[in-house]
Amino acid sequence: MRRISSIQEAKPVLEYFKGFHEGFVRRFTVLSHAHNQNKPRPGSGGEEVDLEIAIDRPGNPTEGRPRQQIVVARFYRVRGLSTSVGGLSCESSLDGLSMTEASRTAENGTREPCLRAALTQPRPPDGRERKKQKGLVFTFRSAEFTEIF
Repeated sequence: MRRISSIQEAKPVLEYFKGFHEGFVRRFTVLSHAHNQNKPRPGSGGEEVDLEIAIDRPGNPTEGRPRQQIVVARFYRVRGLSTSVGGLSCESSLDGLSMTEASRTAENGTREPCLRAALTQPRPPDGRERKKQKGLVFTFRSAEFTEIF
């Protein structure tokens, strides 16, 4: 398992998984821990996001990793979740995952450092040309990446 909470920790993880280039989102889950008088309040900062991603690993078989790899990425303290995944098979394909440093407003009103994740997807908007589009964007405080196989 690889844990990250800074851009310095994120860079080697993204490099190891080749930026999740040409991956496929097998599962996308949002789990909310926030409640207000027994009513969930999505977007209040208590969310976790799980992504199960299948990636093809081209290259040297002596690296000790299988050609297709399943990775579960769990992101903690997620906020600002925006998605445009509509359910078409092409919308589960990934062109890559990027992470950048960011900041956001904390619960107490001050600014807090965080990371911003963006999944870029190839998307044929009109059937003729392929464009890259951010299909899932959010901020988070930490994450764990676990190789299943």
